[in-house]
Amino acid sequence: VQSRSFFSEDHAPAFGVPTIEPSTPKVRDVVFSLLRGGSFLADYQDFLKSRRCLRNAITGAPGREATAFDEVAFHEGNIPEHIQRELEREVPGLRFADSRLYGAFGGSGSARDRWRPWERLRQPGEYPVGYRHMCRFMSVIWIRALWKYEHAMRVDDDVCPKKFGFGDPFAQMR
Repeated sequence: VQSRSFFSEDHAPAFGVPTIEPSTPKVRDVVFSLLRGGSFLADYQDFLKSRRCLRNAITGAPGREATAFDEVAFHEGNIPEHIQRELEREVPGLRFADSRLYGAFGGSGSARDRWRPWERLRQPGEYPVGYRHMCRFMSVIWIRALWKYEHAMRVDDDVCPKKFGFGDPFAQMR
């Protein structure tokens, strides 16, 4: 979980990209993931299971109220609209964001051009390009998109949290 306090407010305007607004003024927290595209709802069953596990782990039991939080699923523009609508019906508060708009995965967004490239630590061919794009996204790009939230927690689609020992992680950070 990352807290906004780690980042200087002065850097927000420099990102030069639109941020994702919380769904309501009351929502201050977000869970995000990066999804691979697929043509069928069956391609997203791990994601749906992960989100059910997450909600149960945060509330402690199905049906118990937790801190209100949004969910954002970043993608590479390859999740069909009808699949997005179906997943939104299944996962409360879910919204989709095309990561290419923030300069990820070879997107042509202006943010990519404005972001100063980091010095290369390895030669370009050492890792597959998809893996390198994912690493770049998870290290800096998500921060640009989710700047308006107070706390952000990454939960991958292959993770099924069973229990947070201290209950609701967002409530514990307040």
